[in-house]
Amino acid sequence: MKPGFGQQPGIIQPVGDPKSLLKRILGSTSYKLTPGDAYELIISIEETERYPLLLSDDYKLDIPFIGTMNVEGMYFSELKNTIISRIKARVPVLFVDFVLHSPALFDIFIHGGVKAPGIATVNPLSRVSDAVALAKGFVKGASFRRVELLRDGSREILDLSRFAAEADFTQNPLLEPGDRIYIPQADRIVELEGKVLYPGIYELLAHETLEDLLNYAGGITPDAQARKIQIARLGQEGKSSLVSIDLNEESDYQLKNGDKIIVASMLKNREMITVEGAFFGTPTSGDKPTKIPTSRIIVNLPYIPGMTVLQVMDSLGGPTPLAETAKAYLQKSESGDKVFFDAGELWQSRESSLDLTIEADDFLLVPMKKLQVFVAGEVNNPGAFPYANGLKVFDYIIAAGGVSFETGDRNKLYFVDELGNRKRIGMENDVEPGKLIYIGKNSWTITQKVLTDVLIITGFTAALIALANAVINLIQEF
Repeated sequence: MKPGFGQQPGIIQPVGDPKSLLKRILGSTSYKLTPGDAYELIISIEETERYPLLLSDDYKLDIPFIGTMNVEGMYFSELKNTIISRIKARVPVLFVDFVLHSPALFDIFIHGGVKAPGIATVNPLSRVSDAVALAKGFVKGASFRRVELLRDGSREILDLSRFAAEADFTQNPLLEPGDRIYIPQADRIVELEGKVLYPGIYELLAHETLEDLLNYAGGITPDAQARKIQIARLGQEGKSSLVSIDLNEESDYQLKNGDKIIVASMLKNREMITVEGAFFGTPTSGDKPTKIPTSRIIVNLPYIPGMTVLQVMDSLGGPTPLAETAKAYLQKSESGDKVFFDAGELWQSRESSLDLTIEADDFLLVPMKKLQVFVAGEVNNPGAFPYANGLKVFDYIIAAGGVSFETGDRNKLYFVDELGNRKRIGMENDVEPGKLIYIGKNSWTITQKVLTDVLIITGFTAALIALANAVINLIQEF
């Protein structure tokens, strides 16, 4: 499970800037046509003519030179290509273009466990989480894992925490005219604190157990007391009780609404060491695949006299591929000195001559690489963007301002490696940390560059001819 799954997702206010919205639409291949969209058809035969068009509620569009089209279910990019190709086939035009001037706005209704229930005005790129943001977020006790979307007589149950933790867009769909959203009350909300990677407030579904909760929280840390997990529970008469659970024997324990789970540390009154960095967190096995954590861990481990760096790394599964192993160091508690070493070399060779002895209260660090994805080429705002697990090529292009309307080609997308080799990709490709996404130029931009180069060369040649003639005239005069 992804770390933090089941926690209430952070709700980001939707972007309301019309220019920003239009830029997102033009950079998207999945903008579905919506009644109220305002378009413009631009045609140049002898003179340039502009025709404003508005999509009606029945999805019928009256288009000059073509006639009436039913465009229900079509995407903007699809309609644009259809209109341009049909007009070019019928009319000897010098230029034709079909643009979106302003996207439709429509109302949806959201009610239940939100702070400001009622009507929210959204656009076709708005998602369910945007509607929750417009309604000022969830109230205390509301369910964010059983959000109901009512559309065309059907009901879909959505888990917004799965969208927040795993970037699962099926759990946060785009809104459509007529949608209604209902936020019910949560059946079980519990609080988790102590020695887990991600403590916090969690919502559990009917079938989920204590083991599920701990998995959602990233698991217990190596210094946790797995045999004595405490559960504070408020009874019907207002009296509280404390239950101790042995996780090794009762992992399927059923929690109740309002429970507070405390995972205590076994390090009280004991000497310890602190370990931070790019580790797996638990011992790994070579016979099954292991997910690579994309965030660093920080744990306190009980100090045992004579323990070494290699022993500590073994207990945490070793450094991950995202570790900067050459920059690892052990900071001594008494002197404060940092002893640098190559954690990768030590881990691979397991040479005792490279190992370091640890003392009580020492600090061990194996730093993590800065995770970024790079977007270059024909986008509006190229640059480096933070890596987030689960995001696709499309998401990083949107983060870079979308494909340039004038010069970019959405069909020319590539991964480029450090040697400059290109690999053709699509909008839905997964993206790994450190990848470079490159968007190529459209054919018109390439043609313009060739013409410019020809003009420069032609101008240079003409200058040489003029200079030669001047020299010849000068010689004749003398």
